[in-house]
Amino acid sequence: MGLGLAWVDGASGFVGQHLTAHLRAAGWDVEEASVRAGRPVAVPRGATVFHLAGLAHDAGADGRALMRANRDLTLAVYEAAVQAQARAFVHVSSATVLGGGHDVPADERAPRNPIGAYAVSKAEAEVSLQEAAGGVPVAIVRPPLVYGAGVKANFLRLLGWIARRRPVPVVANAGRRSLISVANLTHALDAIARATPTQEPCRIWHVRDGEDVAFDELCRRLGDVLGAPARTWRVPQPLATLGLGLVREGGGSNPFEALRLDDTSLRCELDWRPLESFGKGLGEVARWFRTIETGP
Repeated sequence: MGLGLAWVDGASGFVGQHLTAHLRAAGWDVEEASVRAGRPVAVPRGATVFHLAGLAHDAGADGRALMRANRDLTLAVYEAAVQAQARAFVHVSSATVLGGGHDVPADERAPRNPIGAYAVSKAEAEVSLQEAAGGVPVAIVRPPLVYGAGVKANFLRLLGWIARRRPVPVVANAGRRSLISVANLTHALDAIARATPTQEPCRIWHVRDGEDVAFDELCRRLGDVLGAPARTWRVPQPLATLGLGLVREGGGSNPFEALRLDDTSLRCELDWRPLESFGKGLGEVARWFRTIETGP
């Protein structure tokens, strides 16, 4: 017997493509959807909704465009889910709503402190869902930086920079951060969807691989899996931040600022464990990167 209908918006994106493949393999019937702010949304009756659509921090959009795509669209899809008497609503948010400076892992009770237009729009989406929740149970999932085959934006630029053995400015042991592979994220989203509804109308979940690393260590380990030892250049933080402007684009969070998540609730309440280790996840993304650089 199948697990029911999974309705996935944003299915053509990086996470969406992996999620739809995972859900089909796990036994869900999957319907892929494309939604946009300001346009009507139609959710199939009784579906489990996975809401991934929106604008990323590197899209070059201004604050109003981000708010329409990330807050207003989220609320519109949720309202459509309520009208369709959906089974559950799983919203993929972002750990950036917490801000930085979390040297001690932050659990789901940590206050929001978004910095930058993207993080503010994601935080506003969470608040809107919490206020509207009741008609359909809501799960808000906060992934940290997501990597894997097909990754885009700053992580892809960093892979290319290291593979070409260009020097990367770093601050020694600064900015210990949580990450999650796209395989682990899709596995977690599946587990959370199956467990929803819970006794609460709106529940927040933190997800992570299980190993937090500083930026200089991330560069070193990427160099190892790429077969191109990372050329890290240790400098004071102001110079490192300035130098990373060569690698990074958009309004992404500062890699030298700690952002660690506590995923105890997910592991203890749902008995969830990552499909793959951090090291294996890095190996997978390196293998994919080599195929796009040299061809299959």
